[in-house]
Amino acid sequence: MVRFPRVPCVALLARLVVLLLGSPKAIKRLHTLHIVESAAALPVMLVHLLLLALLAGGLLNLHGLVVMMSILIVPVLLVGLRLPTLLRMDHHCGVIVRAFEGDSEPVGERIVQLLWCRASQDQRLFSLLLICWYSLGLAWQARKAPCNGMLQSQTLAIECGVFQVSCITLVATSSLLCVGGLAAPFVVCRCADNFTPPSRRGIPKELLQRLPIYEVGEIMPTHM
Repeated sequence: MVRFPRVPCVALLARLVVLLLGSPKAIKRLHTLHIVESAAALPVMLVHLLLLALLAGGLLNLHGLVVMMSILIVPVLLVGLRLPTLLRMDHHCGVIVRAFEGDSEPVGERIVQLLWCRASQDQRLFSLLLICWYSLGLAWQARKAPCNGMLQSQTLAIECGVFQVSCITLVATSSLLCVGGLAAPFVVCRCADNFTPPSRRGIPKELLQRLPIYEVGEIMPTHM
């Protein structure tokens, strides 16, 4: 049984976190969302790389071109390196969820170990690096050529605007998923009953407190 704080706003936030992360299927969904985010970011950044290289490659000097290519290539490399790790972790999480659904064993400890393993820590490090790099892309788009207002064509202006929206979206989604990954182990520990198959939970404590109490035998008076 999870106890929520008495402050309404904090209690509402705690209930929301438990709803989003407080079950084996929710942890599996978190891993799947990481994969979806990476699978979406990879083609998006590749398209921006190709379009900006074609539209603005001839408008920049060597230094500007190197900076632009770095801004665009590094996220593609980071996402490509992270994706195989995410797939392996999603597979392991799926095995744990199937064990839970088969009523074979409690899985809370196994999920916590998965969330704190080296691969999971590396994945969070990649997420932090990507958040920083997407933020750097936003700063570059706002302050540096070819997207700082000195545009040569309407097509390039549209592409720079789309790139800005892409970076904002990726920063937001990566940040939310990173926070979810950090909070998940603590939620699993607080909601241990949710990670134990129903057949192994026993009688809930609340129900035990409502059961009648019977005394067997006669209570003998105490003689002084």
